Amino acid sequence: MPTASPCRGCRSPRTGRGRRPLSPLHRGSAADVAAGTGDDVTTETGAAIVARGTDAVIRLFAGTAAEQSVTSSSNTFVGIGEGVDITVRATSTQPVTVTVAADGKAQSDTAAAFIKDIAALLTRIDNGSKATVAAPGSATTLGVFTGDSTVRSLRGALASAVQSPVGSVSPSTIGISVDKFGALSFDQEKFAAAMRADPAATQAMFSAVADRVQASTTQYSDKYDGLLTQRITGQQSEVRSLQQQVERMDLRLDMRRATLERTYSAMEVRLSGLQSQSSWLTSQLAALTPPSQ
Repeated sequence: MPTASPCRGCRSPRTGRGRRPLSPLHRGSAADVAAGTGDDVTTETGAAIVARGTDAVIRLFAGTAAEQSVTSSSNTFVGIGEGVDITVRATSTQPVTVTVAADGKAQSDTAAAFIKDIAALLTRIDNGSKATVAAPGSATTLGVFTGDSTVRSLRGALASAVQSPVGSVSPSTIGISVDKFGALSFDQEKFAAAMRADPAATQAMFSAVADRVQASTTQYSDKYDGLLTQRITGQQSEVRSLQQQVERMDLRLDMRRATLERTYSAMEVRLSGLQSQSSWLTSQLAALTPPSQ
């Protein structure tokens, strides 16, 4: 098999801007190539360099004042337009018109994923806010968010952001709706139909809904002054305060226990002395009392 190998025992001078001439192509085993005894294929009859590899080049807006050339190390040109990549497959001397069309399915899928994430968050808040009433005589189980006014307020803000009219038009016209149980849903077919009928108005409405959602989430989740951040910080401060109270109470209890132990130890010593005196007095009285006849 022919094996490519650079010329051994020699150094080729650099040419151009840091480029070296092409290395010879040798035929033979690895040992032959290593020893420099392999045949140089490029010196044989009919051997030639057909072409040197170059970057792909396209000309944009050819023949106009805005004409420009764009190069790529591969046949794919990335970022020609916003979100547009072009892959070329053959050279052409004639102008090529590229038509870019919106991907309706991708738009619908993206919108559906956005609404689905909000719906999942609302459902999680609802589930965490439930209180499970147990049988008589048993304790009622409270959810992690039960009674939390901040989380309840966040739930209301998100629901309002996605279902309140934009101007005088309801988001339900583009497929965003809330059922009688408060569950958020998205109709992709209705959204796609709205995009086909009036893409500008549909995009404007969806962008308005997204902006309101972003404003609500920022208001609650900002890492510095978000309402949830302040709530968490307040609860952490309360926990630290309670922990300090417990530690102080433990210290007072330890001091009280030590005082009581000293008191009872002194009482035990005193009682022991009294018992000794009692025993001595008993023996003395027994000695003074004459034995009965």
